[in-house]
Amino acid sequence: MLTIAELNDIRTRVRQHLSVRKDDNENEVRVIIGGGTTAIAAGSRQLMAAALEEISLHAAANVQVSQRELDIEANEQPAVIIAVNRNETLHKRCTPAELRSLIRRFIAALAANAN
Repeated sequence: MLTIAELNDIRTRVRQHLSVRKDDNENEVRVIIGGGTTAIAAGSRQLMAAALEEISLHAAANVQVSQRELDIEANEQPAVIIAVNRNETLHKRCTPAELRSLIRRFIAALAANAN
């Protein structure tokens, strides 16, 4: 049986994970991960897990993650679109390590622009 404190901790963690997946135009950086059948087969779920972990690690409230089907050839999957202030960049054959690096770079750039 879980205590009330343990349940509150679980609720807080789940809310943090869900807040980065919420479709909110106020966010400055959007990470869109390919979510079609071929993307999932190519490893897009690992990309989603890596993105959520990296964002949680840096407590980046200004980064939003979503998943949708992208019109990309199967041999170029998994693909990720990084949108910063409406400018989109497509990254094909993205690995979790590459995505983590991209997210860190954009978080650092946003922090530098905020100062």
